[in-house]
Amino acid sequence: MKTIYSLLMWLSIAFGLIGGAYVGGYLMFIKPILECLSMYDAGLLTGSMIGITILKCFFAGTVGVAIFGIGYFFGLVFSYMRGK
Repeated sequence: MKTIYSLLMWLSIAFGLIGGAYVGGYLMFIKPILECLSMYDAGLLTGSMIGITILKCFFAGTVGVAIFGIGYFFGLVFSYMRGK
């Protein structure tokens, strides 16, 4: 039973890390910048698009860390259950 909880602990931490890096790093930081660059090349870049991109980039780290924190929390729960 302890090995199942240990596996669940490491899986939840890994999914939290991967999910936080994907959402915070790619979806909220890299992708909006690439979209702005492609809109600039097409001549369709607007001020609101620049503002939204700046806000996404500003909050990307917070969202990424929050998602990792959720995965880490569940890892701690499974670690506690493993110790019982």
